[in-house]
Amino acid sequence: MINSGKLVLAFYYPWYWTKDYSGFWSMWDYGGKHNPDTFIGDNRRDISCPHYPQNGLYDSNDPNVIKRHFELAAEVGIDAFIVSWWGNGNILNKPFDYMLGYARQTDTKISIYYETVPSIPFKYKNTALDLIGFIKKYGKHESFLKADDKPVLFFYRRVIKQHSVKQWAEIIKAVKEECNALLIADTLDREIIDIFDGVHTYSPYEAYLWRVSVKRSMRKLVDKCRDNNKYVGVSVMPGFDDTLANNEMTVKRRIWQAIVHLKKDVVIDRNDGKTYSQQWECAIQAKPDWILICSFNEWIEGTEIEPSVEFGRKYLDITEKYIKEFKK
Repeated sequence: MINSGKLVLAFYYPWYWTKDYSGFWSMWDYGGKHNPDTFIGDNRRDISCPHYPQNGLYDSNDPNVIKRHFELAAEVGIDAFIVSWWGNGNILNKPFDYMLGYARQTDTKISIYYETVPSIPFKYKNTALDLIGFIKKYGKHESFLKADDKPVLFFYRRVIKQHSVKQWAEIIKAVKEECNALLIADTLDREIIDIFDGVHTYSPYEAYLWRVSVKRSMRKLVDKCRDNNKYVGVSVMPGFDDTLANNEMTVKRRIWQAIVHLKKDVVIDRNDGKTYSQQWECAIQAKPDWILICSFNEWIEGTEIEPSVEFGRKYLDITEKYIKEFKK
């Protein structure tokens, strides 16, 4: 194991905006089929999520919301939030600076999940500039997540696929010449693993997608990274349900539904907490550097552990239990 310590990180989404606070709805109405201005019973608004926040719909720009989220994370022992990041200057990044300030008040750090590359000419060169600019601005902040005294940045699989392996090699070289940082990719591709500092998976979704062993998938990823002296993080999630989100149907998903799952909707049942607990046990046995939680508050896909009307604090309590076990 690389000298990074056992860390538990949670994917965090700052894209929920409300009409009362920010002037318009964002993400609570994702997909266009649901209208949060409408109430559908029990004083609940019509939203694109399978579960409902325990304290009602909130705005990610609200300092009180950010403060509460950091307090919840600190209570259960989450070491850092991996915050969705859409490139320098994107409006969705607005809460990030607030989060840095509140992170200072708890033991919870933050990193970013780099979601997409700049959509302008020579974009792979501009990706390097985007990253260099970000690291120079935030990388030395006391609240930014570090391992071996280096800021840690995570890259979602979508952004990995937006450049070729050769382009990523050039990007990483340019970044390393300017900044001392660790870049962690969401990938199983050997060529990508070779050029990044480490690897993680966003969620165990792929294992359920193709009905393969979650335990074996985690162990295989950890072994692959150990053989190459790379940082490695495996992910756990309580369940998955995006049936209200009106997501576009990808080719892979069509194949999955038509052949593997007999055209059923994309739902991974929480099974009263057993799904989450079993994944935690598999993750601990795999002995990664980090365990990543998918997610703290991805309400649209129903992977949140944040308290909900349906489950209360159940998934925070399970998280706290297994964090203690992982760090023993």
